[in-house]
Amino acid sequence: MLSKRLKVLRGSKTQNEVAYALGISRARYSHYENDHVEPDIQLLIKMANYFNTTIDDLLGNKSELYVGEIKKPYNTTDKNPINEIMQFLKKHDINAVSFFDINKWEALKPEQIRELENYFNYLVQQAKENDE
Repeated sequence: MLSKRLKVLRGSKTQNEVAYALGISRARYSHYENDHVEPDIQLLIKMANYFNTTIDDLLGNKSELYVGEIKKPYNTTDKNPINEIMQFLKKHDINAVSFFDINKWEALKPEQIRELENYFNYLVQQAKENDE
């Protein structure tokens, strides 16, 4: 199912364009479209983000999905905190996939996560004070 979904979602883009955006070779991307190999979870996340869909959609894990049907992209204007964050990160050219990579976060100790949270809150407070 993944290979068929990739072909449909790619549309008029070339394999080269999609591969470049995903940070892989065209040959490697071609293997996924031709069902020769399966991507790892990190690449599935990148693909889902690139095509503005979900991993479930890519893998065909929803009964309402059909080959040849492109699911309407998620409405990023919804007042959903995650959508708003993703839209903000995209606006500022921040690689959201990298930012939300759970493996990177799991490498941090609890005190380092608290330190990041405190620093983030400090930056937000500074920005608010500068606006006043």
